[in-house]
Amino acid sequence: GIPTLDERISILKVVTKTLTMEPDVNFFEIANMTPGFVGADLHLLIKEACIVAIRRKHKELEGSNELDNPNSEKLANFSVRFDELKEATKRVQPSAMREGFTTIP
Repeated sequence: GIPTLDERISILKVVTKTLTMEPDVNFFEIANMTPGFVGADLHLLIKEACIVAIRRKHKELEGSNELDNPNSEKLANFSVRFDELKEATKRVQPSAMREGFTTIP
């Protein structure tokens, strides 16, 4: 079935346990923003937030001409922010609400 609010919080914590998240990340609020999301949807949400974070960091490195420096100090503190998770909620739909296509034989 579809996970409850508490189950979504637990799923988000498990999916992000190997990621560096900013201290202001509020899993309760993200879980509240994702009714109808199953585990795979929440995993996709986290992946989308990571893409948003990578784009932000790319712009920062490009702006300081450190894009070609893999040892840049600016990479040492790379983490996903709460606003990036909120942005990802606008881009990911729960699988139950995605439009499906059927083929009639």
